[in-house]
Amino acid sequence: MEEKKKKENKKGWFSFSSAKKEDLELNEDDYKKLENYLNETFQDDGESAAAKMDELSYKKILSLNFFLQGGSFYFSNITADKNEEGVSFYYQGLSAKVDMTSKSQHVKLALKDYGLLLQTRYANQQQYITLPILRRTNYWLPPDQSGSMIEILFESNPQGKEEGTYIDLNSQAVEIVFRPVAIDRLTSFFDVKTEDENLKSQAVATLQEAQEAAK
Repeated sequence: MEEKKKKENKKGWFSFSSAKKEDLELNEDDYKKLENYLNETFQDDGESAAAKMDELSYKKILSLNFFLQGGSFYFSNITADKNEEGVSFYYQGLSAKVDMTSKSQHVKLALKDYGLLLQTRYANQQQYITLPILRRTNYWLPPDQSGSMIEILFESNPQGKEEGTYIDLNSQAVEIVFRPVAIDRLTSFFDVKTEDENLKSQAVATLQEAQEAAK
């Protein structure tokens, strides 16, 4: 009896471990589902790899931000009758943002306000008489006081766009008044006149000596 039980147990163990699995049969619908699953899986892997490569190619190498609250430039001359004649340029809220990667460039410049003025102060007066040459205007559209008067955006090979160079310029309406006297004042400011003939002669002589010494 004991020997018979051992044989039955032995037979049961081997019959379980050596049992044959039934062959897997796929109908046409199952085959299409499996094929679609494999295609979508490998396609997603390829797109993920391409996205990672694209991110690596746009690795940031420089980021710069700066802001200038405002400033002005004033050019003036004192006339023979002691009058002060000048031209003034002013600006407010100059900002810049620069981002550079190994493949692209992004530069944005913005200016909140700017203008060009003609200023005159006579000898017997303390205050300046100011006339606009260039300034913000609201003749056509009310200006956006919260925005910038002018914005310039430069992009080279930006991520998410077709490769190339992009330049965007946005400006609010400005008024330009042509005043010939302003051009004359700027010209006279940069025109250095030497009326002393002796000084001119000495300068010419010194130049000639320098040329002879160089020979």
